[in-house]
Parts: sequence; C-alpha cells; structure tokens
Amino acid sequence: MLLEEVHHRVKNNLAVISALLEVQVFDEEDPRVAEVLSNSLKRIKTIALVHEMLYRAEDYTRLPLSGYFDRLVALNREMRSSPPKWRLSWTWRTST
Repeated sequence: MLLEEVHHRVKNNLAVISALLEVQVFDEEDPRVAEVLSNSLKRIKTIALVHEMLYRAEDYTRLPLSGYFDRLVALNREMRSSPPKWRLSWTWRTST
C-alpha cells in the first residue's frame, strides 16, 4: 500500500513539473531558452517513463526494456520540431 502511494505521489509530481515546463516552453520567446526548457521537459518525461516501467515491473532483475525504448523513441519523435539527424535501430536477444 505504501509503495502505491509513493508511486502516485512521484507520478503526480512529475506530471506537474512536465505541465509547468510545457507552459514555459510555449510562452518563451527566445528560441534558445525554449530549446533548453524543451530538453528539460524531455528529461522529465524520460524519468516518468522509467518510473512507470519500474512500478509496473514484477521482477526488477528482468525489466522490459524493449517496450521502454519503443516508448522513448516515440516520445522523442513527438517532441521534435524537426526531423532527427540520426537513425536508431536495434535487435533484441533474450537471455537464458
């Protein structure tokens, strides 16, 4: 029960921080400052993804990283104002 309460508090705090950063990015007139704020927003959303993944994991020794990376790449695409200058691909192997 305590772990669930901590999870919800962390999740809510990260959501508040994200919302505040989104407002600042939207209102900022200086593109350099907006970019710095946007990068901070990406970091907070990445932390939220990791937090959610850890909360949902049944076994911390076997985390579902493939789903995490897929979500991380999708998040990065959503937040980019221009196409990336890089390409990412990977192959998953399961350990036995």
